[in-house]
Amino acid sequence: MVPVEAQACGTPVVALGVGGACETVIDGVTGLLVTDASAGAFAEALRAAQGASFDPQAARRQAERFSRERFVSSFAAAVEDAVDSGGGAS
Repeated sequence: MVPVEAQACGTPVVALGVGGACETVIDGVTGLLVTDASAGAFAEALRAAQGASFDPQAARRQAERFSRERFVSSFAAAVEDAVDSGGGAS
């Protein structure tokens, strides 16, 4: 959740490029994903992030994809679609 919360504030993220970070951070747009978990790789990515220009609004838009409201709406739509298509359990 930390990468999403940071992006919601318009802040770019530097994260290890595994797991949820790969879904929540757009590499080069809303932050940087590091492929090597070494301290040196993170230091290099932090230096690169300091010299880069990230659009705070792009980060905010990315974070909004993971909002509670969007989750509830998408979940309700998926349930409705499953019920309408007869995909419910018997």
